[in-house]
Amino acid sequence: MLSFESIFLNLGLYFGIVISGVIALISFQNIELRRVLNVCIFLGLVLRIFFIWYTPLYYSPDEEAHVAYIDYVQENRSLPIQQNIMGLDNNTYEFYQPPMYYVLSSSISFVGEKVFDADDSLRLIILRHFSLVMWLIGILFVLRALENLGVSKLSSGIVMCFYTLLPTYIFSSVMVNNDNLSILWGSILFYMFTKGIMSYKSLLVGLILGLSFLTKINTVVFVFAVVSNILLLIIRDRREKSKVLSYLSYLCVTLFVFCVVISPFLWRNYVLYGSILAQHVANVRFVWVDMLEGLIRSTRNMVTTFWATSGGFNNLMPFPEIGIAVTSIALLGLLFSRQVINTVQEKSFDLYNRKLLVVYSFSIAIVVNIVLIIRFGLLYNQAQGRFMFILLVPLALLLGLGWQSFFQMKDNQKALLGVTCVFIVFAMWFTWFSVVSFPK
Repeated sequence: MLSFESIFLNLGLYFGIVISGVIALISFQNIELRRVLNVCIFLGLVLRIFFIWYTPLYYSPDEEAHVAYIDYVQENRSLPIQQNIMGLDNNTYEFYQPPMYYVLSSSISFVGEKVFDADDSLRLIILRHFSLVMWLIGILFVLRALENLGVSKLSSGIVMCFYTLLPTYIFSSVMVNNDNLSILWGSILFYMFTKGIMSYKSLLVGLILGLSFLTKINTVVFVFAVVSNILLLIIRDRREKSKVLSYLSYLCVTLFVFCVVISPFLWRNYVLYGSILAQHVANVRFVWVDMLEGLIRSTRNMVTTFWATSGGFNNLMPFPEIGIAVTSIALLGLLFSRQVINTVQEKSFDLYNRKLLVVYSFSIAIVVNIVLIIRFGLLYNQAQGRFMFILLVPLALLLGLGWQSFFQMKDNQKALLGVTCVFIVFAMWFTWFSVVSFPK
């Protein structure tokens, strides 16, 4: 017999089932993509507001250290110097991070103090709402990007389910951290790719790449997406010398602007820390007895924390195990997709059409990002799934294609409704379970 505590902890599961059931009954005969997207956005917004107000102060990983960086910039009008490694009580171990997010957040914090006379608690809530605003802005770019790509209704629905109802992202997207600005940059860049990256001035693309890097170092994977996209264009038009020279010129200018924007920060790091990235000054090197074990544990931690974790302990079972299962299914679907194989074998198939160039470029960026995350796990035992969120939209597209292949899902109302309901149940169950499990 279930205990009262068990029933209470899983109340969100029951609510999720009831709500998704009601939505299914209402929409079963006539479900429109716009209605599904509106439901996802509204519910994602409600759950995020829930986390903003009910997550204990500084419970999110490194939130207090991020706020310490913001406070330093606000009080001193200058950038801090990293002096202590992670784990010490002074919460200065994020001081080596690029400054973009913290400079913007210090302005928000300043306004909060002056306008609302905010104490530390209210100021933290205001900063969390700033993260919420960045998520809302990102939605606008994602919706336009999906329109530009012209993907199926089912693929669009899956992407928006990820962006609005992915459990870990519901939590982390409203906490105080520099990931949220870098994710917004990723959404903007993905939108630009769907329009055709060459349709934008190289100066603008280089500037966005530079500002992304000045937000968080792992956004260097965006550079791989841009470079691979232009190299694929060169391969496609290799017989047209004028186009090849134009592509090379565009790439050189883009990379030059990117290097100019980030060079002051890299030079500062080298002078202060003897390293252009300075990751070693804050992170404690982890020594694995067996590197194979380290590889397995880092990969597992990356997958589980991508799907469902809220806070510093990552112990919200069984949510991470669900994430491992659905990821495995998606990978199997991608590897053994008959639809992809048959399409490639068609004589009329265009290997370099605009949609596929976007997929190719971001697939390369995703692979690079996974390698960098696992490397970080092997070095510092910190292979965190949230580092994947800067490429959440293209990753959601690929995972969705894998599910569609594995389950032989057709682009129809039932499939769209089914996926949406599963995400609703998962998100509501996770949110309730997390909030009632938080330390009081």
